[in-house]
Amino acid sequence: MRRTGAVWQLRCADGRLIDADRVVLATGHPLTELSADQARFADFATRDARLEYIRGDSAADMPLERIAPGARVAVLGMGLTFYDIVAALTTGRGGEFREGPDKTLRYVPCGLEPVLVAGSRSGVPLPARGVNQKGPLWRYPARLFTPQRVAALRAAGRPLDFRTQVWPWLHAEMQLVYYATEVRARLGDRAEQEFLARAAALVESAAADAADEIVRATAAQFGVDGAPPLDVDDLARPFAGRTFRSPAAFHTALRRFIDEDLEHSARGNFHGPRKAALDVLRDVRGSIRRAVDFDGLTAASHRADFLGWFAPLSSFLAAGPPAQRLRETRALLDAGVLRVAGPSAEFAADADGGASPSVPAGGRLAGALRGAHRRPHPRTGPRPRHRAAHPAAARHRPVDTVDQPPGRRRPGHRWCRHHDQPLPARDRGGHSRRGRVRPGHPLRGTALVHAGRVRAARTLDRLHRRRRRHRAGRARSAPPAGCPPDAGRNPSMTTPHSAPRASDHWIHRRTPAHAAFRRGRDLLLDLRADHEAARRAFSWPRMTHFNWALEWFDVIAHDNRRTALELIGPDGRDQRISYQDLATRSDQLANWLTHVGVRRGDRVLIVLGPQVELWETLLACLKTGAVAIPTYTSLTRTEASDRIGRGRVRHVICRSELAPLFASCGPGPHTPLTRIAVGAHVDGWHPYDGSYQVSTSYLPTGPTPASDTAFAYFTSGTTSAPKLVVHTHASYPVGHLSSMYFNGLIPGDRHVNISEPGWAKHSWSSFFVPFTAEATLVVPPTEHVDSGHLPRLLRERDITSLCAPPPSGPASPHRPRPPSPGCGRPPPPANHWPSTSPKSSEPNGA
Repeated sequence: MRRTGAVWQLRCADGRLIDADRVVLATGHPLTELSADQARFADFATRDARLEYIRGDSAADMPLERIAPGARVAVLGMGLTFYDIVAALTTGRGGEFREGPDKTLRYVPCGLEPVLVAGSRSGVPLPARGVNQKGPLWRYPARLFTPQRVAALRAAGRPLDFRTQVWPWLHAEMQLVYYATEVRARLGDRAEQEFLARAAALVESAAADAADEIVRATAAQFGVDGAPPLDVDDLARPFAGRTFRSPAAFHTALRRFIDEDLEHSARGNFHGPRKAALDVLRDVRGSIRRAVDFDGLTAASHRADFLGWFAPLSSFLAAGPPAQRLRETRALLDAGVLRVAGPSAEFAADADGGASPSVPAGGRLAGALRGAHRRPHPRTGPRPRHRAAHPAAARHRPVDTVDQPPGRRRPGHRWCRHHDQPLPARDRGGHSRRGRVRPGHPLRGTALVHAGRVRAARTLDRLHRRRRRHRAGRARSAPPAGCPPDAGRNPSMTTPHSAPRASDHWIHRRTPAHAAFRRGRDLLLDLRADHEAARRAFSWPRMTHFNWALEWFDVIAHDNRRTALELIGPDGRDQRISYQDLATRSDQLANWLTHVGVRRGDRVLIVLGPQVELWETLLACLKTGAVAIPTYTSLTRTEASDRIGRGRVRHVICRSELAPLFASCGPGPHTPLTRIAVGAHVDGWHPYDGSYQVSTSYLPTGPTPASDTAFAYFTSGTTSAPKLVVHTHASYPVGHLSSMYFNGLIPGDRHVNISEPGWAKHSWSSFFVPFTAEATLVVPPTEHVDSGHLPRLLRERDITSLCAPPPSGPASPHRPRPPSPGCGRPPPPANHWPSTSPKSSEPNGA
């Protein structure tokens, strides 16, 4: 790369020259060299064919799918990546968390999990963040560790010592917030402000080193003298200097630590003293940068104090996961799927693997590493012909003959703890006499996973040779030419012995069903002006499995910044949501709904108006497999009770002001198990805002049968009680390809539909039709939708398509655009639409 005048010239690897006005250098993830410890682990792994060492990276980029069910896995480090690794190897493989009556989680294994043993210096997983109670515009007003103080410290012109000059003021700020939050909780806001002013003035007049005593004494004057002191070193190393009699004793202490941290997390990062104080580390990051950047510290202090001590301390205390992750970790510990070695775990590249000196007689990582030196007999495990007939058998862990259930040992039988069932006796060749394929050992029975963010190491040469042979055999059974590349993952195209895992099926979501749906849609778009040709060429896509939200919407939304939803407020201000944002947000909501108890097949009553939460909820329900029952917001208390009972509703999502409608719903077999309020807080209801605290990466539990129910609508009930009409994942999403054709929508159109949520027409023309066509849905304010405002709306908003009941669709001055005839009915006469009007349509049955 060189500069010639005002132009940069880049030479590519193939010799081409590119001229550019600006050049941005993006390094991405660097490929770091192995540290000394990592090199020892990698070298140790190369000496045993059954051990694999996986260097740290983001969990999504680690080859975790190669770890076999039942394999022993040592996870080195328990930071943020640790949570992602554990999730990928548990719920990512089909395990499930269920919430009990006491709101605690219980883990239900799927049988594909490995055995996880984790270790770290602290001996505890990264603590959870406090529940966020700070608004997006809230800013913390520092009183001691201010930018002005940092500027004064650096004004001397000499590098600072972080431990003696910077940390005392930062720690004093944390102590001030800790006790001020406690004062507010006990005495109110006015007392808090008085305490802050008095304590800050006393610290200013003294020295930062005395801040702890000054702040504590001032708090005592306000009657807050029973609060435990804030000791950051103790919080970062809660088990330092302690020893435990047994692993069981350490497990009890670890669980007590997690319970306590979850209590503090639930109090929040504004009302909870501990999490509010630790959040200071995040709130004053700008001042920390001003103190450190541009040679702000001496070289020795930067290396030892800032990088060696403060950076790990800050990451541990202030950069934790949401509380839900810690709740899940507690459930995994209780289920025995995850074990923690103990504090100050030391790792070694030898047969023992590592140990915690604080947990004698059982706190070793050898449970994960000792098996690496027991090579199986060549005849152990399934033969190649069995592996080809039943690939899942080759992925199971070795049979463990220890810890057999008492009283269930029989001669000639071994016990498979993974399957909890006895295996038949074997002949001399190691096979079942009844011809059953026993679970054999995988190609590697042990994995050593580094939960850090560095690139994955190369695999073993021996494993390379084995994989090449495996891939060669797999290539011989590849799908025939013309099949989609992921056809082998579609359950309708696989044999019973090669049923795909959920993670395989949903890696890209470009399934054969997506391809079939796209072919039908694109044909209708291409022939939108030729009704007869469309009728001759079009045939309905037929799928065994299909989930429109996952296999269509998410695919077209990937990296798509085009506006999907444009909501016009009463004041004329717009709220625009892109396809990508709507897909990401619905993924996040689907995760949260799963966490609060929504399951596949559950019926969800949705009582929302034309607001962004409505579209998020509809997509999330489709993704989870729950049945959406949209209902208009003007329903009465009697109608609410009737819909819950006859609709067999298990969950309600509604506006906060409508929550009293459901207060009288007494106990019964179909009483909502979950109540979710959108808007203001309602006692006894889950706040919808809690969904913003979970992961935005959603992995479905598996393919969705196209015949499963997706929507249920109550009819108007003109002459009798409203009937409940159900629609499947195919009948509405696929069936309304005809509505898209009738409306004449094409990608980039701006579409308006006049219909209230709760009516089936709303899902037809405000959900499936515009998003199938990749158009923009413009949602006008409810109070302004009348014949007097529509012409101005169509003109000012550049609307290209209007779908409305006949009384709502007068002609309006607008740019002409020829309409498209409906599918399955004759084209309208030439004067059906005024030449100055946008496309206007009303499907049959609206």
